[in-house]
Amino acid sequence: NVKFAGGAAAFGAMLSSLGGGLLVGTLVVGAMHARFSFGKTILWLTTGLGFGLTLLGLVPNVIWACVLMALIGMIAGYTQVLMASWLQSKSDPQFRGRVMSVVMLSAYGLTPLSYLLTGALTQISVSFMFIVTGIFLLIALALCAFGSSGRALILSS
Repeated sequence: NVKFAGGAAAFGAMLSSLGGGLLVGTLVVGAMHARFSFGKTILWLTTGLGFGLTLLGLVPNVIWACVLMALIGMIAGYTQVLMASWLQSKSDPQFRGRVMSVVMLSAYGLTPLSYLLTGALTQISVSFMFIVTGIFLLIALALCAFGSSGRALILSS
């Protein structure tokens, strides 16, 4: 089930690339002052994440995996800041803490379940796991974006 040679060093390089990308993404979104359509921006960024994850299952070596991980990190960092600030700006100030605690519960509370599913998928192959994960993200995005409230969010923002 090993995708690349290099063991822990290759894995460390990929995680470092992801971390560097996350840092760059958060810095870029903080430095931008342009007005943009929130819904369309999230749609495009999440589409990029889905394709990035899918491609990660197909890259031929660690170098390309690191490049892709850095790009995924940049998109994810940018998206995380946008989502958190949007949720806080749209929440009633009296309920803002509760809203964010539900978001954190969803993000961190479901992590053990994602580990279980990821472990099961990697038993088939690591490439398969990334491809399935990317496709699941794209399907979830399509369901959210083309549902009635998703269309309203994209069109109104």
